[in-house]
Amino acid sequence: MRLILTKYTLTSHAPRINKFLSTPSPRSLRRTEPGTSPISTFETWFGPDESPLFGSVHLPTNRRVRGGIVICSPLAKEHVSTYRGLRQLSEKLAEAGFMVLRFDYRGQGDSAGDQNDPNAVTHWTQSVEHAVRYLRDSGVADLGMVGLRAGTLIGTNALASLNSLRALTLWDPIIVGKAYVREQTAFYRMSLGGEADQSNCVSFVGGAFAPEAITALGKLRIDPAEKGAPSATLVVSRRENAASARMQKLIDSLGAELMVVDRQEPFVTPSSFVMSVPTSDIERIAHWMSRQFPTTTASVHPAIHTRAIVDRTADGTPVYEVIERQGPNDLLSIVTVSASPNTTGTVVLHGTAAEHRIGPARLWVEQARDLAKSGVQGVRFDRRGTGDSGTVIEDESTPAIEASARADALDLVDALDIPAEQRIHIGVCSGSWLSAYTADKRGAAGVMLINNVNWSLQNHRLPIKKAQIESLDSRWVDKAFVPLRAVRNFGRRLQSFLPYRAWLAFSNIGYLNAPESLLAQLDKANVHTTVLLSPEDRAWFNASRGEIGLARLHASGFRPDVHDYEYGDHSLYEREIRIAARSEIFRTVASIFEEPDADRILPASDSGH
Repeated sequence: MRLILTKYTLTSHAPRINKFLSTPSPRSLRRTEPGTSPISTFETWFGPDESPLFGSVHLPTNRRVRGGIVICSPLAKEHVSTYRGLRQLSEKLAEAGFMVLRFDYRGQGDSAGDQNDPNAVTHWTQSVEHAVRYLRDSGVADLGMVGLRAGTLIGTNALASLNSLRALTLWDPIIVGKAYVREQTAFYRMSLGGEADQSNCVSFVGGAFAPEAITALGKLRIDPAEKGAPSATLVVSRRENAASARMQKLIDSLGAELMVVDRQEPFVTPSSFVMSVPTSDIERIAHWMSRQFPTTTASVHPAIHTRAIVDRTADGTPVYEVIERQGPNDLLSIVTVSASPNTTGTVVLHGTAAEHRIGPARLWVEQARDLAKSGVQGVRFDRRGTGDSGTVIEDESTPAIEASARADALDLVDALDIPAEQRIHIGVCSGSWLSAYTADKRGAAGVMLINNVNWSLQNHRLPIKKAQIESLDSRWVDKAFVPLRAVRNFGRRLQSFLPYRAWLAFSNIGYLNAPESLLAQLDKANVHTTVLLSPEDRAWFNASRGEIGLARLHASGFRPDVHDYEYGDHSLYEREIRIAARSEIFRTVASIFEEPDADRILPASDSGH
């Protein structure tokens, strides 16, 4: 089924789309200019043409290397949580003289393919093989591998088909797949509850998989007797696991060295949206890997492909994705566009908190590709402090929204140079606030605010949040937080006694939180507004006197579309609300661009990932 949009056409911007489909942007080829840093980074598509994989390459600027390192990432939410840490590890290895490839497995992250493919596990191990082949084809002789969590399980099960590795690091290893599956499915049930229909999908927090794939994953294990043994192996273990019989057996059978780390839980499974980068542990791992390789170097010549076919429409028309760097801060962006000449409109997809392009359970990737099949160009990007944009600082902890996030959203829109009437901005939580902020500052045809909680565009309230305090890991800050929180909570109790007009006035200047404040500002900017709310977000909307604000807006003639659901979670990890959100996104895009039959636009291939 094809969505035909008729209100706006990109006739004036057709050359821009042709540029995406023909010429790579020089900014996309190199993040770091020679002479400014010892290392360079670029993003590329690699692997088979029919299912290209997304990768990030780090290497010395002179492109002379001591060896190559493949990074095998975790799955689902653990992939999101550890993304910046693995990027920092890659950069430190590049500084030590290595060519490093981070990548997304097929059907995961930004790589092509369906995440609920029944043969996903086979494709994941093949993705590791493609990553190794890419490094070897670039001219790398000696290779090493670092696997983290499920990446240890996937990476080691690809070893048998690879030539021997010089060094292998198993970081917080998953030794038995069956135990890992039980852990992840139990975590999902505890966090989000059961699912209405589990017949064609098994959910982890941040991932949805075919039952056949989960069965195959459960059968994997790290078995040194069956896998090709590297020259040297390091096992990096949480302190509480290091002495377990299973871990000791693994270490003994591999003849491995043991490194004990203490900050693994906040790194891999943080209790909040604030991610933690354990720089000291990363430096220790990088140092160990470096010691396993000779110091002699050789030149490498990596291929760089910034454009790839990632999907096709029902009639076979290619859907392309183009990697670019946008704006003065080189924000990584991915543009998704059909080769059809009838492309209309652009949807800008804003990430939330530390969840970058992959979004909740890969929602933004799938959404962009389905929109492109329907004739709508999609753009997703990393703001600084998330994904592949900005510098990963030591022990990084990035707030959900800060001044740089606002500047980045505006810089992206300015770089895209697409008229306001041809743009729709969509986001979840902090991403929804950034959508509204961008639309207010730069204009837009519409915005879609999914589970928004911040209803003032001025936003001068102090960000005293427990998650950010905990991420600082400071006993003194913890103590200071107690009285600060008491003051904040006392202020909230006083707010309930304010007359509504005073409540709204304080919200308009950024000190309180009235939905009418943000919605009225979007109305003034002539922006079509759609709001989607999970049960907890609807409760917050009501507590913020949202219904009073809606009644006043309706009386003035502005009727924003507000939809709430009786199920689902704030972050859209729960599958049913994710399906509903995807359907509503298509209907909203159709409505804004005046598609006459909005109920037909959800693609027939949608599997509700």
